[in-house]
Amino acid sequence: MFHRIKSILFFMLLSGALTFSVVYWGEVLLGENTTQTVTTESSEQLEHDILFFLESKLVKKETIKGYVIETYQEYEVYKDALGNVVKSIPTSNYQYLRYKN
Repeated sequence: MFHRIKSILFFMLLSGALTFSVVYWGEVLLGENTTQTVTTESSEQLEHDILFFLESKLVKKETIKGYVIETYQEYEVYKDALGNVVKSIPTSNYQYLRYKN
């Protein structure tokens, strides 16, 4: 019983360390984050934070052979500190959802 608990704790520690390593090296080597803060200057020379995140938007919905197929496209969405969308850029990533009508 003690050996099983010890094995489970070791696995949890190892998976946590692996997750941390992947996130850390992904950010360091690729320079990618899901949320980034970008600083811009307005006409009054004030700094505003712009938040970046990914969002899927429904672009097409069709029915084929009794199935509804929804097509979603991923967008890069930039918002200011007040939550207003500054710009929205479509990416080349698509996701498909199929369900019985």
